[in-house]
Amino acid sequence: MVLASTLTVEVDSILSAAASAQQHDLETALSGLESLQSFDVNTQLLAETQAGKKIRKLTKHDDSNIAEAAKSLVAQWKECVRLEQEEHTKRASGSMDGDEERDQGSNKRRKIEQQTAAEEQPSGQTEIKIESLDRLKAMLPKLDDAMRHKTALLMLEGLHKALQEGVEGDAVQTAVDIEQAIFQQYGGVNANYKTKVRSLAFNMKDARNPDLRARVLDGEISGYVLVTLTSDELASNERRKENKEIRQHALREANPAGIKKATTDAFQCGKCKQKKCVYYVSTWICC
Repeated sequence: MVLASTLTVEVDSILSAAASAQQHDLETALSGLESLQSFDVNTQLLAETQAGKKIRKLTKHDDSNIAEAAKSLVAQWKECVRLEQEEHTKRASGSMDGDEERDQGSNKRRKIEQQTAAEEQPSGQTEIKIESLDRLKAMLPKLDDAMRHKTALLMLEGLHKALQEGVEGDAVQTAVDIEQAIFQQYGGVNANYKTKVRSLAFNMKDARNPDLRARVLDGEISGYVLVTLTSDELASNERRKENKEIRQHALREANPAGIKKATTDAFQCGKCKQKKCVYYVSTWICC
Protein backbone atom coordinates (compact mmCIF):
# COMPACT_ATOMS: atom_id res chain seq x y z
CA MET A 1 0.00 0.00 0.00
CA VAL A 2 1.36 3.42 -0.97
CA LEU A 3 2.07 5.90 1.84
CA ALA A 4 -0.21 8.90 2.28
CA SER A 5 2.75 11.27 2.03
CA THR A 6 3.87 9.69 -1.24
CA LEU A 7 0.40 9.98 -2.78
CA THR A 8 0.04 13.59 -1.60
CA VAL A 9 3.37 14.62 -3.12
CA GLU A 10 2.56 12.89 -6.40
CA VAL A 11 -0.90 14.47 -6.66
CA ASP A 12 0.35 17.95 -5.77
CA SER A 13 3.12 17.73 -8.38
CA ILE A 14 0.56 16.73 -11.02
CA LEU A 15 -1.68 19.66 -10.14
CA SER A 16 1.27 22.02 -10.30
CA ALA A 17 2.34 20.72 -13.72
CA ALA A 18 -1.23 20.83 -15.06
CA ALA A 19 -1.52 24.49 -14.05
CA SER A 20 1.35 25.39 -16.36
CA ALA A 21 0.90 26.53 -19.94
CA GLN A 22 4.11 24.80 -21.05
CA GLN A 23 3.63 21.71 -23.21
CA HIS A 24 6.41 19.89 -21.36
CA ASP A 25 4.65 20.40 -18.03
CA LEU A 26 1.32 19.24 -19.46
CA GLU A 27 2.96 16.05 -20.68
CA THR A 28 4.44 15.57 -17.21
CA ALA A 29 0.99 15.96 -15.65
CA LEU A 30 -0.50 13.44 -18.09
CA SER A 31 2.29 10.96 -17.36
CA GLY A 32 1.71 11.43 -13.63
CA LEU A 33 -2.01 10.71 -13.96
CA GLU A 34 -1.27 7.52 -15.85
CA SER A 35 1.25 6.40 -13.22
CA LEU A 36 -1.29 6.96 -10.41
CA GLN A 37 -3.46 4.22 -11.93
CA SER A 38 -0.91 1.67 -10.71
CA PHE A 39 -1.02 2.94 -7.11
CA ASP A 40 -2.63 0.61 -4.57
CA VAL A 41 -5.16 2.77 -2.69
CA ASN A 42 -8.05 2.25 -0.27
CA THR A 43 -10.87 4.28 1.26
CA GLN A 44 -8.86 5.44 4.26
CA LEU A 45 -5.92 6.60 2.13
CA LEU A 46 -8.15 8.55 -0.27
CA ALA A 47 -10.06 10.16 2.60
CA GLU A 48 -6.85 11.11 4.41
CA THR A 49 -5.15 12.67 1.38
CA GLN A 50 -8.27 14.04 -0.37
CA ALA A 51 -6.58 12.84 -3.57
CA GLY A 52 -9.87 12.15 -5.34
CA LYS A 53 -11.15 15.66 -4.67
CA LYS A 54 -7.92 17.18 -6.00
CA ILE A 55 -7.76 15.05 -9.14
CA ARG A 56 -11.46 15.68 -9.87
CA LYS A 57 -10.57 19.33 -10.55
CA LEU A 58 -8.59 18.17 -13.58
CA THR A 59 -11.62 16.50 -15.20
CA LYS A 60 -12.50 19.95 -16.59
CA HIS A 61 -8.96 20.79 -17.73
CA ASP A 62 -8.58 22.60 -21.04
CA ASP A 63 -6.31 19.81 -22.29
CA SER A 64 -8.66 16.98 -23.32
CA ASN A 65 -6.01 14.30 -22.71
CA ILE A 66 -5.50 15.43 -19.12
CA ALA A 67 -9.26 15.73 -18.56
CA GLU A 68 -9.90 12.19 -19.85
CA ALA A 69 -7.01 10.73 -17.83
CA ALA A 70 -8.33 12.42 -14.69
CA LYS A 71 -11.86 11.08 -15.31
CA SER A 72 -10.49 7.58 -15.81
CA LEU A 73 -8.46 7.75 -12.59
CA VAL A 74 -11.38 9.10 -10.53
CA ALA A 75 -13.61 6.32 -11.87
CA GLN A 76 -10.97 3.72 -10.98
CA TRP A 77 -10.67 5.03 -7.42
CA LYS A 78 -14.46 5.12 -7.01
CA GLU A 79 -14.58 1.48 -8.04
CA CYS A 80 -11.87 0.61 -5.48
CA VAL A 81 -13.91 2.30 -2.74
CA ARG A 82 -17.09 0.57 -3.88
CA LEU A 83 -15.46 -2.87 -3.88
CA GLU A 84 -13.91 -2.27 -0.47
CA GLN A 85 -17.23 -1.19 1.04
CA GLU A 86 -18.96 -4.12 -0.63
CA GLU A 87 -16.46 -6.45 1.02
CA HIS A 88 -17.15 -4.83 4.41
CA THR A 89 -20.86 -5.36 3.86
CA LYS A 90 -20.43 -9.03 2.98
CA ARG A 91 -18.24 -9.69 6.02
CA ALA A 92 -20.55 -7.98 8.51
CA SER A 93 -22.51 -10.57 10.44
CA GLY A 94 -26.28 -10.37 10.19
CA SER A 95 -26.23 -7.57 7.65
CA MET A 96 -28.53 -9.53 5.34
CA ASP A 97 -30.83 -12.55 5.60
CA GLY A 98 -28.39 -14.71 3.63
CA ASP A 99 -27.08 -15.13 0.13
CA GLU A 100 -30.49 -16.09 -1.22
CA GLU A 101 -32.09 -12.82 -0.13
CA ARG A 102 -29.16 -10.82 -1.50
CA ASP A 103 -29.57 -12.55 -4.84
CA GLN A 104 -33.28 -11.84 -4.81
CA GLY A 105 -32.60 -8.17 -4.08
CA SER A 106 -30.04 -7.99 -6.90
CA ASN A 107 -32.40 -9.68 -9.35
CA LYS A 108 -35.23 -7.35 -8.32
CA ARG A 109 -33.04 -4.33 -8.79
CA ARG A 110 -31.73 -5.57 -12.15
CA LYS A 111 -35.27 -6.21 -13.36
CA ILE A 112 -36.35 -2.68 -12.46
CA GLU A 113 -33.30 -1.18 -14.16
CA GLN A 114 -34.02 -3.16 -17.33
CA GLN A 115 -37.66 -2.04 -17.24
CA THR A 116 -36.56 1.57 -16.89
CA ALA A 117 -34.14 1.25 -19.81
CA ALA A 118 -36.89 -0.23 -21.98
CA GLU A 119 -39.20 2.67 -21.18
CA GLU A 120 -36.69 5.33 -22.23
CA GLN A 121 -37.30 6.88 -25.63
CA PRO A 122 -34.42 7.31 -28.13
CA SER A 123 -33.04 10.81 -28.27
CA GLY A 124 -30.39 12.63 -30.19
CA GLN A 125 -28.93 13.88 -26.92
CA THR A 126 -27.72 12.00 -23.87
CA GLU A 127 -30.21 12.39 -21.06
CA ILE A 128 -29.79 11.44 -17.41
CA LYS A 129 -32.97 9.74 -16.20
CA ILE A 130 -33.68 10.27 -12.51
CA GLU A 131 -35.48 7.37 -10.88
CA SER A 132 -38.44 8.15 -8.66
CA LEU A 133 -37.93 7.75 -4.92
CA ASP A 134 -40.49 4.93 -4.79
CA ARG A 135 -38.65 3.03 -7.51
CA LEU A 136 -35.32 3.43 -5.69
CA LYS A 137 -36.92 2.22 -2.46
CA ALA A 138 -38.11 -0.89 -4.31
CA MET A 139 -34.53 -1.50 -5.48
CA LEU A 140 -33.16 -1.33 -1.92
CA PRO A 141 -32.18 -4.79 -0.57
CA LYS A 142 -34.20 -5.64 2.54
CA LEU A 143 -32.07 -5.74 5.67
CA ASP A 144 -32.73 -8.29 8.41
CA ASP A 145 -33.56 -5.64 11.03
CA ALA A 146 -36.50 -3.24 10.64
CA MET A 147 -34.60 -0.32 12.19
CA ARG A 148 -31.59 -0.88 9.94
CA HIS A 149 -33.81 -1.03 6.87
CA LYS A 150 -35.55 2.19 7.93
CA THR A 151 -32.13 3.82 8.30
CA ALA A 152 -31.17 2.86 4.75
CA LEU A 153 -34.48 4.32 3.53
CA LEU A 154 -33.80 7.61 5.34
CA MET A 155 -30.34 7.85 3.78
CA LEU A 156 -31.84 7.05 0.38
CA GLU A 157 -34.28 9.96 0.71
CA GLY A 158 -31.41 12.39 1.19
CA LEU A 159 -29.41 10.88 -1.68
CA HIS A 160 -32.43 11.09 -3.98
CA LYS A 161 -32.43 14.84 -3.39
CA ALA A 162 -28.83 14.89 -4.66
CA LEU A 163 -29.92 13.04 -7.81
CA GLN A 164 -32.61 15.66 -8.37
CA GLU A 165 -29.94 18.34 -7.96
CA GLY A 166 -27.91 16.88 -10.83
CA VAL A 167 -25.39 14.72 -8.95
CA GLU A 168 -24.58 11.34 -10.48
CA GLY A 169 -24.08 8.20 -8.39
CA ASP A 170 -25.53 4.92 -7.15
CA ALA A 171 -27.97 6.14 -4.51
CA VAL A 172 -29.17 2.66 -3.51
CA GLN A 173 -25.71 1.19 -2.91
CA THR A 174 -24.54 4.37 -1.16
CA ALA A 175 -27.53 4.23 1.23
CA VAL A 176 -26.71 0.61 2.10
CA ASP A 177 -23.04 1.51 2.62
CA ILE A 178 -23.90 4.38 4.98
CA GLU A 179 -26.17 2.19 7.11
CA GLN A 180 -23.50 -0.52 7.24
CA ALA A 181 -20.92 2.06 8.35
CA ILE A 182 -23.18 3.34 11.17
CA PHE A 183 -23.90 -0.23 12.29
CA GLN A 184 -20.19 -1.10 12.45
CA GLN A 185 -19.21 2.22 14.05
CA TYR A 186 -21.56 1.73 17.02
CA GLY A 187 -21.50 -2.08 17.23
CA GLY A 188 -25.19 -2.62 16.57
CA VAL A 189 -28.54 -0.89 16.82
CA ASN A 190 -28.33 1.03 20.07
CA ALA A 191 -28.87 4.54 21.43
CA ASN A 192 -25.70 5.90 19.77
CA TYR A 193 -26.70 4.30 16.48
CA LYS A 194 -30.13 5.98 16.58
CA THR A 195 -28.64 9.36 17.53
CA LYS A 196 -26.24 9.27 14.60
CA VAL A 197 -29.05 8.23 12.25
CA ARG A 198 -31.17 11.22 13.30
CA SER A 199 -28.22 13.58 12.80
CA LEU A 200 -27.32 12.22 9.37
CA ALA A 201 -30.94 12.08 8.17
CA PHE A 202 -31.49 15.73 9.14
CA ASN A 203 -28.31 16.98 7.46
CA MET A 204 -28.63 14.79 4.35
CA LYS A 205 -32.15 16.12 3.68
CA ASP A 206 -31.49 19.72 4.74
CA ALA A 207 -32.49 21.99 1.84
CA ARG A 208 -29.64 24.33 2.79
CA ASN A 209 -27.01 21.56 2.72
CA PRO A 210 -26.80 20.29 -0.88
CA ASP A 211 -23.00 20.13 -0.76
CA LEU A 212 -22.98 17.36 1.86
CA ARG A 213 -25.28 14.96 0.01
CA ALA A 214 -23.53 15.71 -3.27
CA ARG A 215 -20.11 14.81 -1.85
CA VAL A 216 -21.54 11.62 -0.34
CA LEU A 217 -23.30 10.49 -3.51
CA ASP A 218 -20.36 11.09 -5.83
CA GLY A 219 -18.05 9.15 -3.51
CA GLU A 220 -15.93 12.01 -2.21
CA ILE A 221 -17.12 11.21 1.33
CA SER A 222 -17.48 7.48 1.97
CA GLY A 223 -19.93 6.04 4.48
CA TYR A 224 -17.08 5.16 6.83
CA VAL A 225 -15.85 8.77 6.79
CA LEU A 226 -19.36 10.24 7.03
CA VAL A 227 -20.14 8.53 10.34
CA THR A 228 -17.04 10.06 11.97
CA LEU A 229 -18.02 13.66 11.17
CA THR A 230 -19.27 15.82 14.02
CA SER A 231 -22.60 17.64 13.94
CA ASP A 232 -20.80 20.89 13.15
CA GLU A 233 -18.85 19.27 10.30
CA LEU A 234 -22.06 17.85 8.87
CA ALA A 235 -23.92 21.15 9.01
CA SER A 236 -24.23 23.50 6.05
CA ASN A 237 -22.07 26.63 5.87
CA GLU A 238 -25.15 28.69 6.72
CA ARG A 239 -25.94 26.53 9.74
CA ARG A 240 -22.33 26.70 11.00
CA LYS A 241 -22.42 30.47 10.70
CA GLU A 242 -25.64 30.59 12.71
CA ASN A 243 -24.19 28.29 15.38
CA LYS A 244 -21.11 30.49 15.65
CA GLU A 245 -23.25 33.59 16.12
CA ILE A 246 -25.29 31.81 18.79
CA ARG A 247 -22.15 30.81 20.70
CA GLN A 248 -20.75 34.34 20.50
CA HIS A 249 -24.05 35.79 21.68
CA ALA A 250 -24.13 33.35 24.60
CA LEU A 251 -20.57 34.30 25.48
CA ARG A 252 -21.45 38.00 25.56
CA GLU A 253 -24.58 37.36 27.60
CA ALA A 254 -22.59 35.35 30.13
CA ASN A 255 -20.64 38.45 31.12
CA PRO A 256 -22.85 41.56 31.49
CA ALA A 257 -19.81 43.65 32.38
CA GLY A 258 -18.55 43.21 28.84
CA ILE A 259 -15.86 41.18 27.23
CA LYS A 260 -12.64 42.53 25.86
CA LYS A 261 -11.54 41.04 22.55
CA ALA A 262 -7.87 40.77 21.68
CA THR A 263 -5.70 39.09 19.08
CA THR A 264 -2.55 37.07 19.61
CA ASP A 265 -0.15 34.74 17.80
CA ALA A 266 0.59 32.79 20.98
CA PHE A 267 -1.89 30.07 20.02
CA GLN A 268 -2.34 27.94 16.94
CA CYS A 269 -5.74 27.04 15.52
CA GLY A 270 -6.19 23.28 15.49
CA LYS A 271 -8.23 23.45 12.28
CA CYS A 272 -6.55 25.96 9.94
CA LYS A 273 -3.11 25.84 11.69
CA GLN A 274 -2.81 29.64 11.60
CA LYS A 275 -1.72 31.73 14.58
CA LYS A 276 -4.06 34.68 14.02
CA CYS A 277 -6.26 33.96 17.03
CA VAL A 278 -8.91 36.09 18.70
CA TYR A 279 -9.64 35.58 22.38
CA TYR A 280 -11.95 37.20 24.91
CA VAL A 281 -10.87 38.52 28.28
CA SER A 282 -13.51 38.59 30.99
CA THR A 283 -13.36 41.28 33.66
CA TRP A 284 -13.95 39.93 37.13
CA ILE A 285 -14.78 42.23 40.06
CA CYS A 286 -13.87 40.95 43.51
CA CYS A 287 -15.48 42.32 46.65
